Amino acid sequence: MSDKYTKILLIEDNPSYARLVQKMLAVSSQVEYQIECADRLSTGLEYLVKGEIDVVLLDLGLPDSKGLDTLDKVCAWAPAVPIVVLTGIDDETLAVQAMRQGAQDYLVKGDIDSKTMWRVMRYAIERKWVEEALRKSEEKYHTLYESSKDGIAFFDMQGNLLEANPAFLDMLGYTMEEIKKLNYQQLTPKKWHEMEADIVEKQIVTKGYSNEYEKEYVKKDGPLLPITTRLWLISDEQGNPAGMWAIIRDISEQKKMQLQLVLAEKMTALGTMAAGVAHELLNPMMGMLNFAQYCLKHTTEDDPRHPVLQDIERETRRCVDIVRNLTTFSRMGKQGEEKYQKESFATIIDRVVKLLSYRIEKEHVFLTRHVAKGTPKIWMQVNSMQQVLLNLISNALDVLMKSQKKEIHIEVHREGDFVQLTVADSGCGLAPENLEKIYDPFFTTKPTGRGTGLGLTTSRSIIDSHGGDITCESKLGVGTTFKILLPAETKGGEK
Repeated sequence: MSDKYTKILLIEDNPSYARLVQKMLAVSSQVEYQIECADRLSTGLEYLVKGEIDVVLLDLGLPDSKGLDTLDKVCAWAPAVPIVVLTGIDDETLAVQAMRQGAQDYLVKGDIDSKTMWRVMRYAIERKWVEEALRKSEEKYHTLYESSKDGIAFFDMQGNLLEANPAFLDMLGYTMEEIKKLNYQQLTPKKWHEMEADIVEKQIVTKGYSNEYEKEYVKKDGPLLPITTRLWLISDEQGNPAGMWAIIRDISEQKKMQLQLVLAEKMTALGTMAAGVAHELLNPMMGMLNFAQYCLKHTTEDDPRHPVLQDIERETRRCVDIVRNLTTFSRMGKQGEEKYQKESFATIIDRVVKLLSYRIEKEHVFLTRHVAKGTPKIWMQVNSMQQVLLNLISNALDVLMKSQKKEIHIEVHREGDFVQLTVADSGCGLAPENLEKIYDPFFTTKPTGRGTGLGLTTSRSIIDSHGGDITCESKLGVGTTFKILLPAETKGGEK
C-alpha cells in the first residue's frame, strides 16, 4: 500500500455499475485512494503487472473471461493482492467456492451500499496484511529452525519422531528416513528413561517445560553424544498432551575442555610434588656421590673394592641425572606460562632417553637416534616439547612389551620450512578404527590402570600451540610411526 493512498483496481465491463462503485467509494471514503478501471480481464492484468495495486474489485462476467476462471487468472497474476468478487448472482455455493479459490470476500451487486463496500475492502486488506505477517513469521521460524546450531526435534506422546532439523540429524549422524524408524527411547541410553518419564509426567501436570539438564544421545556410529536438553509439552485444542519437542545442544567440546582443565590441574599438582621429591632426593644423592668419589680417591686400582666403587659412582651419577631431569619435567604443568627459547632436538632427546634409560635397558629395547647434520635449533617451549617426546617414547615402550622385535628409531631432519621429528617403533601397530581415535581424550588401547588416554591429546595440543602438526601411520603387525613438523624459524605459529 502506498504511504499516501490506497490503490484500487476495478475490473468491471458495465460502465454504469463502474460509475456507481466509484460514487459509493467517494461517499464513505475514510482513506485517500486512487482507483483504476478496466472493462476487460486482459486490461486489468496489465494494471496488475505494473504493481502497486492494494485491492481488486472483480466482476466474474467479463467479455474475455467468465466465472471462477476469471478469479483463477487474477490470483495467478497477483497472488499477494486481496480480491473482492462482485457478481449479480446471489449463490452461496458459488461464494464459498470463490473464497476457496482465493477471493478475500464475495459481494452481490444488488445488496451493496457505500458503507458495506468500504468495510469489505478494509477487511480484505487487513486480512491480507495479517496473512502476510503470518507468512513472514512462518518463514522466519522456518529459517531459524533450519539454520539453528541447536538440534530441534518433535515427538508424539509415544516417543515417535515426527520432525527434526538438520542440526539434530547431523549431531546424531542419521538421515531423516533412518531416524524416523527409531523411537525416542532408542535414541537415548536406558539409564535416562526413568528420569525423563518423570520429567514428562511433571510437564503434563504443570503444562510447562523442563529445566535444562545434561544427558546423552545414541549416535549412529561412534560414542555417545553428551548434550544439554530441554523438553516442551505440546497440547491439542482441548488442552490434552499431544507430543513433545526437544532442543539439544552438543557439549562434547565443552566436556573435552573440562577434561583438559582437570588434566592441567593434575599435572600442576604432580609437578609440584615431583619438584619437592626431587629436591629432597638430590641432596642425599650428591652426598652419596661425594662419598663414593672420596673412597675412589683413596683406593688403588688393584684394590678389589675399586671397581665396586666405580659402579657406585656411575650409578649414583645416573640417579642424579634422572632426578635433575625430573625437576625439569616437574615444570610441565605450567605449559601455558613457559617462555619460548631456541633449543635443539638432540638435547631434548638426550634428556628424555636418560629419564627412560633404566626401562630401555631393563626391557632390552634397541633404540637409535639420528639428528641430521645442519638441523637448526628451533623456537620451542622446552619442557612442553620434552613432555611430547616422553609421551611418544613411553607409548612405544608400552607396545614393545609383548613384541618379539623391540626397536625404537628416532630421527630429526630439516624438511623445507620445518624440522621433522620421527619416532617409529616395531610394535603390534594400531587397527584402522583405533587410528582415528588416538587423539580423543581418555581413549586408550592399554589395559585398565596402564594408561589415562591423555598423553596424545596433550601432545597434539602442545604441537598445535607451536604452529606445528603431528601425524600417525600404523600397520598391524609392523609398527607405528609418529611424525612431528615444527616451524624452523618462527615462534609458536607466528608468521
